[in-house]
Amino acid sequence: MIRGAPDTPYFDGLFIFDIRLKPTYPNEPPAVFYSEKLNPNLYQEGTVCVSLLGTWNGKDSEMWNPGSNLLQVIVSIQGLILNSEPYYNEAGYEVRRVNPDYAEKSRCYNEMALVRNLENLCNIIATRASPFMKEIDEHLLINVPKLDYTPYATLGLRLRGYAGLGQSSLAQRRMPGVAQRGFPAQPISIGCARSLERQLDKLKSLLNERQNNSN
Repeated sequence: MIRGAPDTPYFDGLFIFDIRLKPTYPNEPPAVFYSEKLNPNLYQEGTVCVSLLGTWNGKDSEMWNPGSNLLQVIVSIQGLILNSEPYYNEAGYEVRRVNPDYAEKSRCYNEMALVRNLENLCNIIATRASPFMKEIDEHLLINVPKLDYTPYATLGLRLRGYAGLGQSSLAQRRMPGVAQRGFPAQPISIGCARSLERQLDKLKSLLNERQNNSN
């Protein structure tokens, strides 16, 4: 289980990967699977694309060797996949970073990543199929209340005050009182803000239900 890093659209999210050690481990890398399409490097059929696992192109120094370990795998996934601008993880997109025309596409992708991050947390609580539920409950009890002070809640709550603005007007300004994070996401679109508000309400409802059932 990996926690999304600060200053990424995956912040405070939880991501549960299946890791299988082959009989040839550590001479060969482990097999790692993730079943949700939350990122260009996470395929629906489960493939996790990162050079250390041999599922992505990379320099020799980035590839697996018998001295590599599972911690390096986890750090690679968190740092190289669940990063601040996952749009550029798509094959061949890295060269687009120098072209300002693609900055808006990256921002829009981060909007989607924010919403999917919350959806993923809701699914984890609803299915309760993870062996890490104790750790998950502790994480959520500590961090979900804090989401009121992040763009998740703040943008949704402030949306009502901007309901009269057209999309072009909204795009020209930043919502006051919303902290800037270390990834491009603002100005948040109205559609994204509404989706975030709905998902946050759902997440809190599921968490309250979980707490009531455990009492």
